[in-house]
Amino acid sequence: MNKEISVEEIQSIIYNTEHQILSIEEKWLRELLFNIENEIELLRYTVDKEQLETSVELIIKNLITKLK
Repeated sequence: MNKEISVEEIQSIIYNTEHQILSIEEKWLRELLFNIENEIELLRYTVDKEQLETSVELIIKNLITKLK
């Protein structure tokens, strides 16, 4: 949110977290992270850098809201 880490780092963190989830009870979280990581990947190749950061910030805010 404060732009201290890159979009690539955010994507990598989400990917790694997704693959650490092993429990059946947390399958919904793994699917959520999988979808977010894929969405970021798509954005990286389809929007310019300024729009990318804004778009990823919205995705992360949405994720945080869902996790509350």
